[in-house]
Amino acid sequence: MALLRPHYIHPIATGSRLPWPWDDWNVKQAYEPGDAALAARLQPLTRRAQLAMGVAIGEWIVFTLEALDPDPRPKQYLEAAWLGTVHFACCPYVEFVDREWSGPVRGPLHLTMALINDALHFEGASPSENAAWLSTLAQLVVPPDAPYVAWRDAVLNRLERWFPASPEAEDDFAYDWQSVEPLVPRECVDPTAPFDPSMSEDLIRRALADLGAAPHPYASTPEERERAGVVLPLPHAR
Repeated sequence: MALLRPHYIHPIATGSRLPWPWDDWNVKQAYEPGDAALAARLQPLTRRAQLAMGVAIGEWIVFTLEALDPDPRPKQYLEAAWLGTVHFACCPYVEFVDREWSGPVRGPLHLTMALINDALHFEGASPSENAAWLSTLAQLVVPPDAPYVAWRDAVLNRLERWFPASPEAEDDFAYDWQSVEPLVPRECVDPTAPFDPSMSEDLIRRALADLGAAPHPYASTPEERERAGVVLPLPHAR
């Protein structure tokens, strides 16, 4: 099932003038410094909430640019990345071919996937920092009259309510966030719709079922997930 564009994101029309600068040899200027306000509010939250926020911000970039580039892979990657917030094995590490992703449209698409890929898989990566970088990139390419900042703050309010980090997790080296932290389904990041955390496990199971058995370019197969021991945490209630 293809990832559908959220109703609050509106693509830039084909043929539009692109106002942002882009340098394929210096992409850091497109995402640094990170969005400090977002990073500060994400740091006290669960790792899973931080990862989910990064993927959700990635949707703003990918769907804003979808009419400018027909390549389905960025949306396919985001579909798998949502499941990667459940367990790394759901969205295996990817090596992107840089030369396929250049210019002011494909460059930001590549950067979006790369920053999420790093947040999911690089040991020592800080998902809150990667989300902050993605937010800076989003504010570069998303039109200034779009409700991105209002959306960001509304979703942060929701995440702060439901997904504060466990204080003991910081000092417990045996802590496995993938097996104990509450799930954060995609439905959580639509601030215009009600969200009930008790439904999270059902929503995630539905997303896994929607992948089906057909090969997916970025998501693991059911057999691979079973071998990796992917276990869904119990639904979160507070």
